[in-house]
Parts: sequence; structure tokens; C-alpha cells
Amino acid sequence: MIKKPHDRQHHGNLKEALVLAGLKLLEEGGPSALTLRGCAALAGVSHAAPAHHFNGLPGLKSAIAIRGYKIFEDMMKEGIAAAGPNKRKQALGMCLGYLKFAMEHSALFKLIFDSAENFERSDEWQNAAKSARQVLNDMSASFVHGPGGQSETEVALFSFVHGYAKLMEIGRVVPGSGDGRDVKFEDVFAMLNLEIDQKYSL
Repeated sequence: MIKKPHDRQHHGNLKEALVLAGLKLLEEGGPSALTLRGCAALAGVSHAAPAHHFNGLPGLKSAIAIRGYKIFEDMMKEGIAAAGPNKRKQALGMCLGYLKFAMEHSALFKLIFDSAENFERSDEWQNAAKSARQVLNDMSASFVHGPGGQSETEVALFSFVHGYAKLMEIGRVVPGSGDGRDVKFEDVFAMLNLEIDQKYSL
């Protein structure tokens, strides 16, 4: 049974409590479990409490997505940092961080890539999304581009890693399965022709 303390027991940090409750509901029950009432119940406050902090469910989703973008960005950056100075290895590290987020935070992964119309389009939400996307933008700048310029390289990287993540999501790719679905991302990545721009080479 969920304990329901008085709102004042949150000592002015009710918004944070609701966001954490939303994250928990999302991770444990998926997108359908994320409701204002559910968050209020889990946070131990009245069902009307979220209205003081969020403009409906889109506002709550935006607040949770902002947290999700930060985790996503950090995991990509951790992958880059662990790869060493070689830019191609860094690109692989970034992608592995991307996939780690998709696997470990699958519901949050789906949320941050949900349609923009399901969010409250606040400056904070847009800036969080932009900051995470900038990791991919910066990495794509390290390579020789095709006729479409840097945006073409960025789309190639994004399509590659996001497509693999979605194939894992539907069970078409299962690394370690020992059957035809046992396709490691590192092996697929090796097929991608990314030529390092000389100014970034060691």
C-alpha cells in the first residue's frame, strides 16, 4: 500500500517527487502507466497536486523527458570518453552509449522519441533535446562528408544506431542469441564507411 503523506511533507520539492514517480511508473509499466493520478498516488499526494506544477499530462511528460535527455546525453558522452582519442572509435562508443540507454531505459527511450505533439513545448524541453542531439552533431563533424555535407553524415549515423535499437526492440536483433538474430552492433558498424577528416586524425 502506498503511503500518502501530506503535501507539505515534500518541503517544496513536490515537482521533483512527481517527476521521480513518473519515471518509476514509466520504467515499470510503460507509457500507458504514466498518468497524473498515478504519479500523485505514488508520490503520496492528492490527485489535484500535479496541476500546481504541470500543464496536464503533456507538461509532466516534458519534465520527465528533460530528465531522460540528460541521462541519454550522459550515456553517449560516457561511451565517447571510454573510446580514447580515435574519432571512429569515439563514434562507435557514442553509438554503444546510445544503445545502452535504449536497453536499460527502454520506456524512457520511447518517450523521448515520441511525437512532439505529446509534449509541452517549453524552452527547457527543447533545449534538453537540442543538447542531446548536439552530441551526435559534434561527432558527425569529425568525418569526411558526402555531397549533402555534415547533415548527411549525421543522418547516416543516426539512422544506423537508431535502426539497430528499434530492431533490438522488436526482437529482430538479439546479440548473444546464437541464431540468425545474433548480430553485434560492432560488426555492423564496421561496415559503415566513415573516413576521418584529416584535421581530426591522430
